[in-house]
Amino acid sequence: MGKDNKNNKIITYAFLILLFAVFVLTPILNYRAVGSELLKTYRSLQDDKTKDKPKTLINGIENAWSSNLFLQEKYVDLFGLTQRMMNKSMIYDAEKGKTVVKGDDGKLYFVSDVTDISGEDKLDNEGVIKNAEKIIALANVYSDIDFVFVQAPFKYDERFINLPNGIVPFRNEPIDYFIERLSQEERIDIIDLRKKIEEQNKDYSTFFFKTDHHWTIGTAFWAYQMVAEDMKEKFGYDIDDDYYDSSNWETVTYRSCFLGSQGTRTGALYAGKDDIDIIYPKYDTSFIKTYSTKNLGEKITRQGAFEESVLENYNPEKTFYKPTYNTYLYSDCDEIVVENKLSATDKKILVVKDSFGIPVSAFLTTLFEETRIVDLRYLETGLDEYIGEYSPDAVIFIYNPGAVTSAAFFDFEGQK
Repeated sequence: MGKDNKNNKIITYAFLILLFAVFVLTPILNYRAVGSELLKTYRSLQDDKTKDKPKTLINGIENAWSSNLFLQEKYVDLFGLTQRMMNKSMIYDAEKGKTVVKGDDGKLYFVSDVTDISGEDKLDNEGVIKNAEKIIALANVYSDIDFVFVQAPFKYDERFINLPNGIVPFRNEPIDYFIERLSQEERIDIIDLRKKIEEQNKDYSTFFFKTDHHWTIGTAFWAYQMVAEDMKEKFGYDIDDDYYDSSNWETVTYRSCFLGSQGTRTGALYAGKDDIDIIYPKYDTSFIKTYSTKNLGEKITRQGAFEESVLENYNPEKTFYKPTYNTYLYSDCDEIVVENKLSATDKKILVVKDSFGIPVSAFLTTLFEETRIVDLRYLETGLDEYIGEYSPDAVIFIYNPGAVTSAAFFDFEGQK
């Protein structure tokens, strides 16, 4: 106890010294930027005689100082370091659902991901059963199309990870109800990756990023292999094993360069950064990828080999290049269309996904003539209408447990 108090005092004194250094060094090292802001304030006061001069002056000084603070970009990192030195396992955030907790495995978790307070649109057991019935109804309407539901695992699993006292584990119970109801419809093929992990005795500690809520790219590739094998076995798709054999794919690992969604809340010095893999085929490929978002306002087209088109802005020759999770495809958006110009099959598929499905969908493009990827949070067209117009050979849902308990991912009416 005495040692902890001594450490806390040292950290407190160090933090006060840092604040003093920031106060002194800001006008010295950033004098040009601070002076420029103050000059703007002075001119504003001269130009407009109606202003409340004392208030305007105070606001101008505050803005000049706060926007040019010394080491401003390092504050989150420094704060995270102090929390780490004080052995704090939880870092609170003003934004609901973004408080971060550290498990005994050293990984970070959003509190909303491991508790039952995930948000207003989260559903109970009865709600997720209704979600399952929506998919069943859709499958019955399109009886000539193969339907697949891929259940991704959750980053937090109470069998392997302990959290600080007071944190209530995320319950798998609603997901089990969902899968049980879905399994009552024989037409729907279910790939429950949670069970695959157990059956194959996988090392769960390697499945997810340390600082991000997503699974790793390597885990997504394994999920892709599971989907390929299942569709070949269940539906008789003519898929050559060589396409998804890991020996025919190149893996490039970028060390300690990725700071994920949870890490950006704590800073890199709290839990470190993640390695991230870029995986692409060794065999010849040729694709045309087209996507658009409301933000872009226009269609974007990429053409070339997998690493030139399916991967987004992949540039390994660039000095200090740092890939991210969204290097695959693009990011979450309403629709992405990928044409495989060297496809060995004439099949076309529709993937309905959350963000966990991004890299899996990217890998699946190697197996089919055309792959369309949609996110119901952004898609304006209703899913029923979209399927009717597209007429794919298969519809593949790829959802993590959080999506299964969310109404937004089962809004089949469209976002018009």
